Amino acid sequence: MAGNASKFGRKVRELREKKKATLKELSEAVNKSINYISDIELGRRNPPKEEDIFKIAIFLDANPIELLALAASEKSFVEINVNPEKIKHAELVVVMARTINELSDPHVEKLLEDLKNFGGMNGIESSSADSETTIKN
Repeated sequence: MAGNASKFGRKVRELREKKKATLKELSEAVNKSINYISDIELGRRNPPKEEDIFKIAIFLDANPIELLALAASEKSFVEINVNPEKIKHAELVVVMARTINELSDPHVEKLLEDLKNFGGMNGIESSSADSETTIKN
């Protein structure tokens, strides 16, 4: 990513300039250094964590969903929060994430069904008719 302004970085800069805000003002709002924000805008850093994206969106009066989507499309990793006592769960998630693109839709549906039947996915419904997965609150 080094050297090429990312879509996320360009959007942040565009929004900041539209608001006529300085790097210093944005950096203070997000509680990060000016260099950090500049590096994001210039594509020298990956997009920040979700909580910082929300801070950026609030300060810039921007749609956080749009910024989150841009950031997600550029990140080469997925953050997961796992209780240290459940570290094997993280291992399962990592294995699934690494292989998910190689699975066909029927295989994904089968995996979801097996997990639901096992009891590990309470509140998740999967519809094979339209291949949508819904997470219920």
